Amino acid sequence: MDAGKVRPPMPERTLEQRWRLLAASFRDGPEGREAAGRFGDGFRPALDLCCYALSHDVALPPPEVDGEHLRELLRNLLPGRIEGGEPWRGDVPDVLGAFLAYTAAAETLSVGWEWATIVDAESPNYLAALRNGSRTRLGAASKQVPDRRPSPKLGRNEPCFCGSGKKYKHCCWKMT
Repeated sequence: MDAGKVRPPMPERTLEQRWRLLAASFRDGPEGREAAGRFGDGFRPALDLCCYALSHDVALPPPEVDGEHLRELLRNLLPGRIEGGEPWRGDVPDVLGAFLAYTAAAETLSVGWEWATIVDAESPNYLAALRNGSRTRLGAASKQVPDRRPSPKLGRNEPCFCGSGKKYKHCCWKMT
């Protein structure tokens, strides 16, 4: 590189990219390989779900995630993202705990112990929320209600709605 040229600054990573990079580093590192051996085939989808929920539902970078965010994540957000038939759904708190421990170490955050304590304490609430059949499902396709006219369409040749006695096309329609 020439001494006179200045390298442009690297673009900022989006929040999702930051969490995805942390997840990929965790998955490919020794901690992730150990967790993958412990959780089997459910490790990857559980990690992807945790990463997605952290980047979209919590929507904060790792240093700004606190205990209340994790409680909400485990009580409502993660159970709301699970359909119910996944064989790995019970492993999500353990995968999340391992991922957050790695994240705290990788980002040199002092909240690793706090995160681990909250994940352990909230795991029963997560499992109870999964058993609750009436939980709010996030991301589920809601039925769209079509837009309806408040009244029937007025034709051009019908009497005008203003009461003038003229046809609509010769009265108020010209003003529109």
